Amino acid sequence: MSELLKGLDPDARAVVADRAFRTGEVAAIDAGPYIVEDLGLGRAIELAPLRGVVEWAMRRRKPGESDAWLAPRVHATVRLTRREAADMRIWSYLAAVALPDYVRWRWREPGERKGPVAIDRFVGGSEANAFARLWLAAELTRDGADYGPTARALASPWLSPSWLGLDALQHRAAAQAIVEILVAAGDAAGDTRGRALARGLDVALRTLSIDSLAPDPGPDADAVRDWCSGPVDETLMFRRLPAGPDEARVSAADVAALRSLLGLLAEQAGIRAGTARRRARARPR
Repeated sequence: MSELLKGLDPDARAVVADRAFRTGEVAAIDAGPYIVEDLGLGRAIELAPLRGVVEWAMRRRKPGESDAWLAPRVHATVRLTRREAADMRIWSYLAAVALPDYVRWRWREPGERKGPVAIDRFVGGSEANAFARLWLAAELTRDGADYGPTARALASPWLSPSWLGLDALQHRAAAQAIVEILVAAGDAAGDTRGRALARGLDVALRTLSIDSLAPDPGPDADAVRDWCSGPVDETLMFRRLPAGPDEARVSAADVAALRSLLGLLAEQAGIRAGTARRRARARPR
């Protein structure tokens, strides 16, 4: 029988909070009373492809290094529109019911083989939930069908609430400019300077009109709809990046214009391209 995507009611949080479940001493929760069978999607979403890429990652990647590989594949196997993905019941179901072993594998503290994973990794918001954060990062950073920017961005330790919560990432050209800055910054994007830059962008963009520099056409609803209804073969994703919705790529000129603006803010935050690389070369072996 096919395993289909369902939802988990928010009231299940009290059950998920059980320490024995979050440590893995108890493998699964009694989710029956909290399962939401009909999410109103109008289509069935098979979970076998998602399970396939997650299990592949758990066999071949280290937990802290798995995000860059897994995020594009979570996005490409759980095919949703942004509006559909805003339903946190979906992500709670995936993390707490369908694949809790992944959540424990990815988020158990280093050296804490039996420690409990934070409850928000199972039933938290879109910036904390173990699966929602990956889907959201891929959705915000892909360039049309190309997940290359996602993989590059997540190879740096920047995927944090400070960045995922930025309104600027909703603007496609601004998102690509931010990815370029963060990739160039490397490790620096994940420390206090990176968080300072995120705050600086948030403040600055309240008084700037990004669309005046680079108009954002918004999502291509037809392309996203066709992609959501298309076939999913996870075996094709093991060795190469999948393809996202067939939306037009953003203009290189628009990205460059925003890159200049955001780059000035990055400089003010003390984040410069190549910082991480120079530090890596200087580090004793």
